[in-house]
Amino acid sequence: MKKLNRAGEKYINNRGQLLEIIEYIGKDNCSVMFENGCIVKNIKYGNIKRGNVTNPTIPSVFNRGYIGQGIFKSCRNGRETPHYTRWHNIFHRCYSNKNNSYEDVSISKEWHNFQNFAKWYEENWK
Repeated sequence: MKKLNRAGEKYINNRGQLLEIIEYIGKDNCSVMFENGCIVKNIKYGNIKRGNVTNPTIPSVFNRGYIGQGIFKSCRNGRETPHYTRWHNIFHRCYSNKNNSYEDVSISKEWHNFQNFAKWYEENWK
């Protein structure tokens, strides 16, 4: 049986972003590259076809925060991690327009990347 090579196939994800399969090891292990050059590895082909692959470098939290690439995850076992919950809550307070007390507050660009915040949180939260 001939092995499939899906490298070069292009798809649009659920957010309208173009991605291309750059490596196809098998249906459970693909690497994709987004238009901005971001590479995401270990993706299931079915998720690619369904559009369920997100670019971790594109803001998705209040149009400012993004997950980034690294060891820290936003969810485990279907639940938000404590790192993510606290990070998201900071963005909610500052950018949701529901709390006038934070009207003139902004978040450091460094913390717009969840990976940077999570690393700080890991090192400093007691």
